[in-house]
Amino acid sequence: MSLLDQYIAKCAGKRPETLSDKGYLFDFTENFTTLWMVEEGFYTYSKLCAMTAEEFNTYVEESPMQARRFMDNVRRSKLFMTRDGVKVKSAKGEVFEKFLLEKLTPEDRWFMDYLFVADGYYNLESNYIFAETDRVFDAWQKAGYTPAQIYNAIIYLFNTRQGNMEEYLRTEYVIMTTFRNDTAFLSAYHAASEFEKSELHDYILDNYTKERYTCIVSALFAPSALIDCDTVLDDAKILFFTHYIKNSHPISLEEMLEIFEQVYTRFYKLNTKKLTNFIMMYEDVFRMTYLNLFSDNNELPLTDTELSLAEGDDFLENADLDAFDYTTTETLDKLGRVNAILSTAARYETDFKCELHKENKCRYFTSKETGKTYLEIHQLIPRDYANEFSHSLERASNYVPLCPHCHRLIHEATDAERFRLLATIYQKRKSWLAEDGIEPSKELLFAIYGIEQGKLAPGKNDFEKAFLDAPQPKLNVGKRGLRLKEKKERQEKGEGTGDPIIVEPVEKATPKKKATKKKTEKSQK
Repeated sequence: MSLLDQYIAKCAGKRPETLSDKGYLFDFTENFTTLWMVEEGFYTYSKLCAMTAEEFNTYVEESPMQARRFMDNVRRSKLFMTRDGVKVKSAKGEVFEKFLLEKLTPEDRWFMDYLFVADGYYNLESNYIFAETDRVFDAWQKAGYTPAQIYNAIIYLFNTRQGNMEEYLRTEYVIMTTFRNDTAFLSAYHAASEFEKSELHDYILDNYTKERYTCIVSALFAPSALIDCDTVLDDAKILFFTHYIKNSHPISLEEMLEIFEQVYTRFYKLNTKKLTNFIMMYEDVFRMTYLNLFSDNNELPLTDTELSLAEGDDFLENADLDAFDYTTTETLDKLGRVNAILSTAARYETDFKCELHKENKCRYFTSKETGKTYLEIHQLIPRDYANEFSHSLERASNYVPLCPHCHRLIHEATDAERFRLLATIYQKRKSWLAEDGIEPSKELLFAIYGIEQGKLAPGKNDFEKAFLDAPQPKLNVGKRGLRLKEKKERQEKGEGTGDPIIVEPVEKATPKKKATKKKTEKSQK
């Protein structure tokens, strides 16, 4: 079957409106069709912030779903935060407002808009743009494309006459985005001859120009669809520059900016000096963006030094825990102190035992720095999601002490194993979290940990149910270790071990006399 025949077969028997789901790559594109729409969203959200809390909640409830998603995406850009129950601009938002007053070219504005949204947690996923870029590239590579071939397809789109959808429909990039989740067809397209590809594109273009829109691609990019040429190009730019920057592994903000400027100026003009001066003027905000994107495991470099409880109480009495702004490095010093104090308090709260000690019968070792049981601290609700709550996440209830084994399980185990542990922790701390104003929805908890609820076993996929008796992953201690452990437990209960104790006499070995050198010589004579 030819490539065109395969394509026609895919389109057969389907109504145009059901031929495809979406043509854009990033979920926030539903609201921000291009990055400059973030600027419009900022102005709109600023007006909403002038409302009282009651007026704002009423407005949200009466708004259609599309408008709610729009407000969610602006908030998840981290341009705003909640302080004392009121929506205000974050440090990043304040800088963004000043950026909007600058006289810049569209190319300059796109460069800066990208930096402001790069670490947003859209779709409730930390560093969403980086994560989605990885998923798209992985899908294309499964279909047989190499990174170099992907780059070439995107660059070809850059060089295509902009604003002309008919030209875009002739590009390989459009097929790649449309069928990125259809590995079989995209593999067939990738392996096809240039003649077959040209035949397919001619068919799509004919369907589009005659306004039939009865095939998958023409329906997806029809004038009535959500996306237009600007959206297609904007998605491609985000994808290309994100992958290039991420895989260059910059070790500092300055290196990240240098890499971005170098690759961006290959295609677009940029007032490098003016933009660099602006960025360095507000270095604290952009450095925090870098840390969010490139710190290991998305953890900020905070101190976890052991402090006395007395020191902690004195500091916390004067600290405004609801005033944390996570978009500037100026917060890091105070945040480091609070992190150390609450980490210490969390360890004492569980008597230096893992939160999951009862469930996993954890094993420990002594920290050479503190001389106490070594425990790691896990924030049940990560700081990246602070904007989802009206109260600070810097509360003892959100600091969970875990042994290294259980901590790795939560991050690296299968979804079923991770869920059992997380559900157990949440059930133990649910009331305590609620007292501190931290009441996450089940949807948020699943999103934070990237667990698909539908893939879990029925009856074992609800955070509201405890799983304390569920079988937990255990360390393999070997048969001998298990036998000794069972004997010890029976002895502690005053029971017999079940094994007869046999004491056998030990015969003493009779020492042999060593022949001296002289006797040996005489016997030889």
